[in-house]
Amino acid sequence: MAVANAGSNGISVRLGNGDGTFRVAPNLTAGASPSSIAESDFNQDGKLDLVVVNQGNANLAVYLGNGDGTFQEPMYLLAGLGPVFVAAGDFNSDGKPDIAVADSTGAQVVVLIGLGDGTFQSGTSIVAQNSCPSRIAVGDMNGDGKSDLVFVDPCTASVLTAVGNGDGTFKTVMSFPVKNFYANNLSCWRSSENVVF
Repeated sequence: MAVANAGSNGISVRLGNGDGTFRVAPNLTAGASPSSIAESDFNQDGKLDLVVVNQGNANLAVYLGNGDGTFQEPMYLLAGLGPVFVAAGDFNSDGKPDIAVADSTGAQVVVLIGLGDGTFQSGTSIVAQNSCPSRIAVGDMNGDGKSDLVFVDPCTASVLTAVGNGDGTFKTVMSFPVKNFYANNLSCWRSSENVVF
């Protein structure tokens, strides 16, 4: 497992022993206040890679994995004015992992399309009026085989959905107000019914 440590500006990597315990691997140096981390095989070499939001630097860092618990030097990406959270998925159905970034300051979710070699091109900016998205989840909400997005918006106390078209673009954002808003985390909010994504 890998953990973003905002207080120490680093990433803690723990390698599994296969019995539910973990051993320590060398920590990675991150930018200022890393706030979110996601994993996928961004360069399609069969080894897991990491992408980290450096909230204090307003950028992302991509760490390509060496397959032995160590990682190459990071490559930096820009994704909006104030990225706070990142998730990985395949949004244009090409079999290459892409990333979606909650840009709370910019009131948008930015989708960066992966080229399959560890680099990314600019994608779609998903905007919802008066929003400040803080968390994202990826899934197929309508059963069409295409990746969709769900994101939490504490500014409007709502959960927003963007259904994917399968080409890196998304349909109009839909907003669902949440009664008794509990926290800006997709697995930690309440309404009249308990819902967990």
